[in-house]
Amino acid sequence: FQVLEDGTEVSVANHQDLSDVGQTVVFPHIYTRAYDEDTTFQVSASDGTRTIVDEFSYENVLAGLQYEIRGTIVDADTGEAIKDVDGNEVTLTHRFTAASTAGMERVEYTFDAEGLAGHTLTVMQELYINGVIVAKDLSDALEPETIYIPKITTSVSDQSTGLNITFAGENAVVTDRVSYANALVGHTYRVEGQFYDAETGEPVVDSSGNAITSSAEFTVPDTGAGRTASGTVDVTFTFNASGMDGRTIVCYEDLYLGDNWLTSHHDLSSEAQSIHIPRVGTTAVGEETGVRLVYAGEKAMIRDTVKYENVLPNHSYTIVGELRNGETGAALLDDHGNPVTGTATFTAEAEDGTCDVTFTFDAATLAGTETVAFERLYINTDDRGSVIVGAHEVLSDENQTVYLPHTVTASTDDESGLQVTPSDGERTITDRISYDHVIPGLTYEIRSRIIDVETGETLLDVNGDEVIVSKTFVPAQASGEESVSFTYDISGLAGKDIRVLSELYYDGHLVSDDQADALEPETLYVPEIGTSVEDAATGLNITYAGENATITDHVQYDNLLVGQTYRLDAIYMDAETGEPAVDGDGNEIRGTATFTVPDDGTSRTASGTVDVTVTFNAEGMDGKTIVCYEDLYLNDYWLTAHHDLSEDGQSIHIPKVSTIATGVAAGEQIV
Repeated sequence: FQVLEDGTEVSVANHQDLSDVGQTVVFPHIYTRAYDEDTTFQVSASDGTRTIVDEFSYENVLAGLQYEIRGTIVDADTGEAIKDVDGNEVTLTHRFTAASTAGMERVEYTFDAEGLAGHTLTVMQELYINGVIVAKDLSDALEPETIYIPKITTSVSDQSTGLNITFAGENAVVTDRVSYANALVGHTYRVEGQFYDAETGEPVVDSSGNAITSSAEFTVPDTGAGRTASGTVDVTFTFNASGMDGRTIVCYEDLYLGDNWLTSHHDLSSEAQSIHIPRVGTTAVGEETGVRLVYAGEKAMIRDTVKYENVLPNHSYTIVGELRNGETGAALLDDHGNPVTGTATFTAEAEDGTCDVTFTFDAATLAGTETVAFERLYINTDDRGSVIVGAHEVLSDENQTVYLPHTVTASTDDESGLQVTPSDGERTITDRISYDHVIPGLTYEIRSRIIDVETGETLLDVNGDEVIVSKTFVPAQASGEESVSFTYDISGLAGKDIRVLSELYYDGHLVSDDQADALEPETLYVPEIGTSVEDAATGLNITYAGENATITDHVQYDNLLVGQTYRLDAIYMDAETGEPAVDGDGNEIRGTATFTVPDDGTSRTASGTVDVTVTFNAEGMDGKTIVCYEDLYLNDYWLTAHHDLSEDGQSIHIPKVSTIATGVAAGEQIV
């Protein structure tokens, strides 16, 4: 309004017309409402090309004039304009002619939102006319011009270990804790997760060929503290991890609002997103041999070198090993009936490494066994104890398999072909060594010696040296037979048991010795006989030089194999000349007897007595002493004898009587 006054302050003219546009000055007012074109909410995605729509409302402008909207999207925290991937600020200029004093213009900002996860954006807009600002947006408490871009991070852990390491078993349960920020309250979101191979970047599939995926929905609670909130949501994956040993899998998570993707956390190198699945492999050897052979003795030792891969460094682990029977898969029991186990605890210095587990056990009854080392790897945690994270339990794995060789020997006399050998002279004995559970292709040595069963001492040759032979061989199969032979003067061993002890060596280490069975096939028996003669009439070793002298030789035998049929041949010798004696008819005095040694089931050999009786014409033999020589045969094979011209027990005396007659009175001799 305007008033014209004179010098006395008296109004002389005025112009006071509320409807006069020419007199009117307007103060425009603007306000905006921004939203993402796809989501239709004040929430946008963090990657790719995004379009932010701003509904620019104005009022109290002059109709018919041209206006210009100038807008910039700024970071709400810093106040600085955001920039696109080319480094340009995200701005907008839009011109329009106001059709009335109030209205709305729809403007769009299109830009690449890469790298803006977690940011809050504000659309700053101003209204210009003829290059002069006439209004700017003054935000209200609801901040309708603000765009929120959520951000997520993830941290995975195994349900059993509580760490980002799991066991390659059938039921792996892994939870990914997704932390979200800058999410609009009151809205329902969905997180979708999937595992990828850290090495290849390809999706991981389980043993059935299925991708490992899971999802979770959540609503961001409105606590009244702001338009957005932060929080966590768990996404749980249950899958068959069998066959995934040694792999590291990485959980990718994507956040959705409805069907609209908002943001993700995809980082193959992120340790927090990674689950390690250890691989365990083992190589077992005999502690002494250094190869997969061990002697079945009272203190057998197997060293299993466990190679582990893909564990978490700087954590404590325990390896628990158990030996299994390689043929049945059952737990291997020692000589006392206890399972054979071993443990080792270590702290991993790196993802990959080795640790030795030693098994010490009484294997005295386990010759002829193959054993497989089963190993389990546990991680030691403060709150959950020891939890399995790896295992190698493959019964068919040769690297895990250790053999306890078994040998059985069978000795025979080369001439008799039996376990009986003559008691005199030089004899050749062959020992056949049957072996099994050896490793083909290695070089072995057989060392054999003959011992006296009673004393356990090794027999000596004529030079006083132990009788030992050796032989090397390379088996083509895990089982087979080798032979060694001895040539030895058996004299003086009548009545004794001798045994061939054969031992199997690898690289100088004993891996098997003779595991004799109840039949004692490695034992050779040296028979012995003794004789005692008597006359049928006198019952003594004296007879009459008559036509029908009957003499019985009682032969005591010892160390004869039971069940076999033997023959005794007797011949009487002249004690004076050492030649065969002849009877009154000019014939040699001979006798024979055949007998079978009874088997009472208590022993391989037996002792007993058998009689050899001869009847002959002793006329003209008066004054002689004859000695019975006995020889023992098995299948016409001479075994032993009792020949001793000086032994009275073998001798028959035949008295000679002569007389001298004298006259008693005259003292004359009359013959």
